Formats: sequence, C-alpha cells, structure tokens
Amino acid sequence: MLFVAEYELVDRTPPTLGPITVTSNTASAVIAWTTGEPASARVEYGLTLAYGSTNSSALLRTSHSFNLTGLTPATQYHFRVRVTDTAGNETASSDRTF
Repeated sequence: MLFVAEYELVDRTPPTLGPITVTSNTASAVIAWTTGEPASARVEYGLTLAYGSTNSSALLRTSHSFNLTGLTPATQYHFRVRVTDTAGNETASSDRTF
C-alpha cells in the first residue's frame, strides 16, 4: 500500500512595512508607506495611544496612502499603521506622532 502525503502551502509570513512618511499642514496629514506584498491597510490615529479614529482600505496594494482631514491645528497626534495580507497575516508599526 502506498501512502502519499499531501502538503498544503500556508503563508505565515506577515507583510513587511517600508518607510512611513508623514506630510502635514494646518488641519490635515497624509501618511504613506509601502508593503512587501499586496495588503489591505489601515491607520489608527488620535490624541492618545488609545487612538480612537481609523481610516482603512480593503484594497490589496503595495503602496498605501491615507489623507487624514479635520485635524486640530497645532496638536500632536499619535498614529500607527496596520497591514494584512491575503492569508490574514498582520503587521503593525510602533506608535508614532506628528
């Protein structure tokens, strides 16, 4: 009797994050970055580490950009980015400020 083992290839590698850039002005900011593979993305942001606001996109891309509007001028905001690939692997940046 011959047994043939079947192996399923499973992606367990989270997406890599490229450099994160922030361009801000009086009441808005653009946060942009790249990923090493197509991924959905979101930016969590707010006045504290609890964030409180989120912008997201389910589109699978390697180049990501979010325009945050309605911000309070001359105020420090905390943010982090999170990306998820098609296999459900997620990467999150550390907390950053602008």
